[in-house]
Amino acid sequence: MAALVLAAFILGGAQADGTRAAAGFDGPQLTVDYATFGAQSVLALTVDLQNQSGSTDGLPVAAGLQIAVPTGFQLDLTKPPGTKIGDLSAGIASATDGSGFAFADGSIAVDDPATYAGDPVAQTCAPGVHTAVWRASLSVIGQLISVPIAVDATTDPGAPTAYTIRMCPLRGPSVAPPAGMTFILLSAILVNEVTAPVPPAVYTWSALVTPAKGFVADPTATFELRAILPLPQTLSLGAQYDPKTKSAVLSGKASAAGKPTVGAVVSLVSHDRKDRTTELGSVRTDAAGVFRVRRSVDRPVDVLASIAPSTGPCTTPSTAPGGCLSESTASPKATSVTVIVPRKKDAKLVLLPRDQALARRSTLGVGDVPSNWIDVAGPSGPCPGFTPNLKSFTVSGQAFSHSFLSADQAAIASSTASVYADRQSATTAFVRLALPAAVRCEAKSVGTNGAVSVGPLSFPKVGDVARAFRASITIPQGIVNLDIVFVRVGRVVIELDVNSLGMAEDGLEAALARRLASRARGQ
Repeated sequence: MAALVLAAFILGGAQADGTRAAAGFDGPQLTVDYATFGAQSVLALTVDLQNQSGSTDGLPVAAGLQIAVPTGFQLDLTKPPGTKIGDLSAGIASATDGSGFAFADGSIAVDDPATYAGDPVAQTCAPGVHTAVWRASLSVIGQLISVPIAVDATTDPGAPTAYTIRMCPLRGPSVAPPAGMTFILLSAILVNEVTAPVPPAVYTWSALVTPAKGFVADPTATFELRAILPLPQTLSLGAQYDPKTKSAVLSGKASAAGKPTVGAVVSLVSHDRKDRTTELGSVRTDAAGVFRVRRSVDRPVDVLASIAPSTGPCTTPSTAPGGCLSESTASPKATSVTVIVPRKKDAKLVLLPRDQALARRSTLGVGDVPSNWIDVAGPSGPCPGFTPNLKSFTVSGQAFSHSFLSADQAAIASSTASVYADRQSATTAFVRLALPAAVRCEAKSVGTNGAVSVGPLSFPKVGDVARAFRASITIPQGIVNLDIVFVRVGRVVIELDVNSLGMAEDGLEAALARRLASRARGQ
């Protein structure tokens, strides 16, 4: 859990590759993605100057790169020198013929503008004094490469601040390397540095690329690359299992900039507990941005829904001498859901609208966890190795919450709620569910070789009755505690899972359990 990387949920180099493959576009492109995770913001920006094959054949060597930030976006240029603001990955090749590709990555930090003013490489690229300066430090084949980045903020009277980011991808021949070098792929991830505007709209990012002629910038050949970023973007996914047909009804909705995404192709892929992946085909959204499709499912699976980003010709003319070569459009974050397939010993599901609503409000929502926690995954099913005998009971309401990750990525919480046909059934089911075997199953599913201890956990009285258990797993990074709290309130049985590296926040589990129990009391 603690090693979870936020940007991996929506961003990274794979998205740029997916853009090219999805659209079949062959040529340079700019892609931009933006998302927030609680109090954190992440902007991913990629400039790719390769062909689809990964070669640079027929493409000019870039001497200069200038990125115009759309109006409404705000950059934090107040941080002191030395502050890390993100990471940069680069594909580097010979500046002479594009050969000898090497990959490098490093961090981006705030630099002192005075240092930039005294850097001849930086001044050749973007001369003068700038509002702010960043510097990326990359290591390739044992050589440290410093990449200065100039940031300018201009404000016209009565107008919002406009930002321009400048850098030079080219290094001329020198002692090392003798053939010079050029960046043919640049991918930057900026964390808590960029704030997006609030109004729903379609925002256009623009990059002006100035080619080199004999290692000298040639402004007469400058061309433009664009990235279209609708904000906000959403893609939802739900699943309802039909035991009669052994199929799942998968449905959801896509929207962009506050409007339905019409005619979008939603790709569906399932992944089961044995790491088997199955393509489930695709479905198009209708005029309301909604999709609905039935797929055969005979075992519990996680279904991932995604919309591929696209790249193609520019839709409007460019003032750049070389014109606009490509225009990409970002896609929403992929989303997932677990299809819950009842097991032989599970309770019989006869869902009633009123009890289903009760189950939903008895599970965790974004308003229950601390404000800086983030929703990172869709609902997951019961642990497959723990199957208490509940087949004589009837469940009239059942809900599984999403999983919520803490800001420090050291804790994650989720919950389930089942509404039984009567109080006696719920009482007996609680006794069969609230056992150490439940948390032992979770510990086994982690798949670690570390030492495991399982036992009861002291817990205050919540609801009509509560029991809690903990599995502690010793790993090199410390101790992972898997806590499960069972609460019964009348006909409702709630399971609250809180897993943490080290100890969870004091009182958090009890506070969450009380909140869920109070809503279940409304039956």
